[in-house]
Amino acid sequence: RAPGAVPGAGRVFDVLVSPHPAGGCVATFDDVTAQVALAERHRLVVETSRDALVITDRDGTAVYANPAAVALFGRGAALVGTRVSALVHPAEAAALVARVAGARLDAPLEYEFTAVRPDGTERVVAVSTAPLRELGDAAPASGVVASIRDVTDERRAAAELAQREKLATMGQLIGGVAHELNNPLAGVLATSELLLAEPLVAAPNDTGAAAGVAVGADERRELRE
Repeated sequence: RAPGAVPGAGRVFDVLVSPHPAGGCVATFDDVTAQVALAERHRLVVETSRDALVITDRDGTAVYANPAAVALFGRGAALVGTRVSALVHPAEAAALVARVAGARLDAPLEYEFTAVRPDGTERVVAVSTAPLRELGDAAPASGVVASIRDVTDERRAAAELAQREKLATMGQLIGGVAHELNNPLAGVLATSELLLAEPLVAAPNDTGAAAGVAVGADERRELRE
């Protein structure tokens, strides 16, 4: 491959040189400028992506990682050459290996796992994979392309929201129970107040009992409020 012969043209060629039977050589030039430009655009998309992109071989070893993946897993350049199972929380590693092993590499997958960085911090990541094949190649995939997104904050926020909703539901339930208890207590209190308001009708002992009932009902209603 060699640059174009015209200065400033910025053309790229594939050059094939072969010997000529009569002596010398024959050179053929194939203009691949468009293909190289497209490949460069693709490279920029991958390198600047905010999602982590990792390519693995069929054994699950990373053979490429973009800058976002390097930052996510915190392993620097050592990420390339690392088995995926080494990135996963030990409690999840066996299940993950079983999920992506063997023939399943030839089909897209979506899953989540907890990644553990070398410093011990944990991040929950969502993974979407696709088989890696050459264009037009019907053979089994040579590896996997994985798009990985850090969803730790999203999952934490969802858990906190679920906890708040659970507490709100419990509060409503407790409030309903207190309301149901207050209804009969209100009747008892009203009756005892009527008895206290008409001491001549009730016997003296009954009046004292009514006063005790009224005080007890008040105290219980205050506790439930």
